[in-house]
Amino acid sequence: MFQFSLTGLRHAFSNRTVTNEVLFERLPLCETDVFESDLATAATQFWFANRREDGPPEWSCFLPEQHPKLLANVILYERINGSRYLTRLVGDAIVDYLPQNPVGHYLEEVMPADRFKDVSMRLDRTFSDGLPNYVEKARVWRHSGLTFDYTALSLPFISRKTGAKRVFCILEFNSQRLEP
Repeated sequence: MFQFSLTGLRHAFSNRTVTNEVLFERLPLCETDVFESDLATAATQFWFANRREDGPPEWSCFLPEQHPKLLANVILYERINGSRYLTRLVGDAIVDYLPQNPVGHYLEEVMPADRFKDVSMRLDRTFSDGLPNYVEKARVWRHSGLTFDYTALSLPFISRKTGAKRVFCILEFNSQRLEP
């Protein structure tokens, strides 16, 4: 029996095409959602175990030394003035896939407009829903002769003491060499 798959269809097109194609998304996530990724599963289980009745978990519940496997695949954003996202931290497994290191920069300063609109919508949704979200995207951009697919899990956290709002993102990349 033939099954249609976006993953199979995208390989029929030129490797030079950058599409930013959504293969799968869940906005918002449910506690029972499962992933192929051990990192996404572990992060989601931690988030739901620490979720509060009045919203996202307290940021102080995340202790980096208790989650060493997640740290290399993290991007941490802080929501500033209600609508802008400042990049606070980028894990070692991610930084080489990015056209530039975004630490200390606002999202709109380091991302093309079409990607910025999509990523900021997903980050905003974590707070409007009060829940994580997940997306798998294909052929996101070209960099150093490679195109990249990625998965992104976005987890909202807040600090009730300081009012800080943060989105803890777990990203996993898959690269493909461009054909000449």
